[in-house]
Amino acid sequence: MKRLITSLLVLTGLTGTMCSCNNSFNVVADLVVKGTIYTAEKENNGEATAFAVKNGKYIYVGDEQGVNKYIKEGKTQVINNNDGLVIPGATEGHGHFLGIDSLVKKLPCYYSKYGEIKEQLKEYIENPSNPKFFVSWGLDYQKYISQEDGWDHSINYAKELDELDPKCGNMPIILIDNGGHQALCNGFALKNAGLIKTDYTLDKEIRGGNIYQTNTKPRTASGWVGDELVMYVIGKNIDFSVYGEDFFIDSTKSTIEELHSRGFTNYLDAYINVFTEDGFHKILNQLDSKNELPINISTFSTIRAYEEKDYVDKISSIKNLADEYHSEHFDPYNVKLFADGVVEALTGWMIDEYPFYELMEKSNHGNQVWSQEELNKLVVESNQQGLNVHTHTFGDAACRATIDAYIYAENVTKKHYLNTLAHVRNIRRVDIEKAAEHNIGIASNLIWHTQGIAPDEDYAMNSAIMGALYPEGSYFTGYPMRSLLDAGVLVSSSTDAPCGETIKGNIQNIIEVATTGIAPGDEYKDYHVFNPDELISVRDVLDCLTINGAKQLGIDDKCGSIKVGKNADFVVLDKNFLNYVKLEDLQTIHDANIEYVYFEGNKVFPKKESV
Repeated sequence: MKRLITSLLVLTGLTGTMCSCNNSFNVVADLVVKGTIYTAEKENNGEATAFAVKNGKYIYVGDEQGVNKYIKEGKTQVINNNDGLVIPGATEGHGHFLGIDSLVKKLPCYYSKYGEIKEQLKEYIENPSNPKFFVSWGLDYQKYISQEDGWDHSINYAKELDELDPKCGNMPIILIDNGGHQALCNGFALKNAGLIKTDYTLDKEIRGGNIYQTNTKPRTASGWVGDELVMYVIGKNIDFSVYGEDFFIDSTKSTIEELHSRGFTNYLDAYINVFTEDGFHKILNQLDSKNELPINISTFSTIRAYEEKDYVDKISSIKNLADEYHSEHFDPYNVKLFADGVVEALTGWMIDEYPFYELMEKSNHGNQVWSQEELNKLVVESNQQGLNVHTHTFGDAACRATIDAYIYAENVTKKHYLNTLAHVRNIRRVDIEKAAEHNIGIASNLIWHTQGIAPDEDYAMNSAIMGALYPEGSYFTGYPMRSLLDAGVLVSSSTDAPCGETIKGNIQNIIEVATTGIAPGDEYKDYHVFNPDELISVRDVLDCLTINGAKQLGIDDKCGSIKVGKNADFVVLDKNFLNYVKLEDLQTIHDANIEYVYFEGNKVFPKKESV
């Protein structure tokens, strides 16, 4: 592909207007960028045509004529991005690259080839290596509950795993779905986690999740676990501490490289303590002290509902870790809570009942993790200790309870904290207005706004089937965007990656999905637009990705927009889609390539290089 961007050192042919002598302060820029620039600032409709960078900060933002005085022969690098677009560095507002993805996918017995897990498992049982466990990610949970004979596929698959179980010995097998909220486990994994007895009957219930076994006789040893129980079972069966510091360092560095390749210079990891309480804290602090952390990272330590301990002590321990390990680019002063499960799995906490309630283990309203009183106390205690709260909320009941808890805490502490909701599949209008009034942020999964992907001729049938599973009308109103922005809610972008990542969560794909409601790619061009009233503009998405994301993390004073005095974090793309409005144009945004990513004036993608 022809490179549309040229980068050069200005050596000859400088006119008088480009000479540094026109700069009354005689300031010479390290880097100058020219082209179409979206600043994410209100001035000039958020547009500029040039900026200058020195010592990692913007020293000029404006037009080409004004920037030329900062260029000096042999001293200034110039990027001419004539046909592309430059935007501020983006924020991934809720992901699992560190705490979950980077660890699970580096396990020596991890498998991910979709459709081949079963054969890989049989082969591994015959020829096991050390350590003796088998973990996979990508099992299609929905496939086994949506066939003509209902749950029988789930049952049969569990039975097949039972047939292999006697050959496994003391070897846990955990097959995780692609969303990270369901997993099929063999009998040993469940027994080792203390969930079932030796006769395979349920031993105890764990709060915050559910376990499903068949009712056949004899009862199968294997079973599905859901929501918080997935990570609970993994943590009880695998000791991640045995892999040592290098394991965590490699995981962290590979995560940063992946985030840069997607256009992100700020990142929120939403479950940093899933397998280790302080492993990543130490590594992130060490890397930052060595100037080897070219990204702003906020981490959220989860308070698990199934933990039998004093939650005040848990909050205090999170605060103590933050005090010990926080650094310039690492902010661990955050707590995460789960308010419910996932609506798509019929475990999201909804105000109205699920019509398919007979499939639910506990409640036909979904999985309510905390009572309102408990939520109130958890948020108040966290805020009083200086910790922001970020809550997993899918259903409208979970959103309402969480917003009410945030407002309650604000009234008690008499102070506003950066408390946010994540995901928000369904939310009522009254709660949107409350979130806007109290400046409560929402990390919205913009890239999930394509739930209705089906050709027009199949859409009516598919939507009828899906609509019957959800409380009335809720399927068609999922993942609002326009309603939130119009009400004045602070909306940032999140992908939850790699959980449920059927579409790669880079900035190009996020922008395309949020503006079209259709998955990227030629094969989807004629697909039905999901929830079209909630689609937003390119500029709206860019704001969610950039300045709003920085506000969510509380770092908008130093990044999130291209403004004099802020850090020079920016992304250079080879395609200018800023003013696209037609569907046929919007559906080409995924073709754009990220040419460069800069963090504090240094190029970090495609490789780190000092200017």
